[in-house]
Amino acid sequence: MTRILGRRLAGLLAASLCCAVALAVGSPGAGSAATGRAGGTAYVVNTISGTLTPVSTATGVAGRPVRTGIYAYPTVIELTPSGATAVVIGTYAGRATLVSTRTGKVTCCMVYPS
Repeated sequence: MTRILGRRLAGLLAASLCCAVALAVGSPGAGSAATGRAGGTAYVVNTISGTLTPVSTATGVAGRPVRTGIYAYPTVIELTPSGATAVVIGTYAGRATLVSTRTGKVTCCMVYPS
């Protein structure tokens, strides 16, 4: 029961994060969110924990967070046109992390010059 409540709470938190992002576009510390083409899943970056969390738009339940790297401070997410890959930009680590939206696994990390 605790696990179910925890996941629902995480889903509500992630959903509220989506709303906060929509309201605070461009403000420092705001995360970012993206929705797949089908609209069934929203992806939310958490700058504090350095994770990308899938959230079901139908139920509001958060899936398992994907770590984008220690001290990554992810602030931007964009989905590829097919929706198969999430591109997460981490400002402090200076890298882009590619995450498969099908498997929920990091497929590649690319360092970009600062």
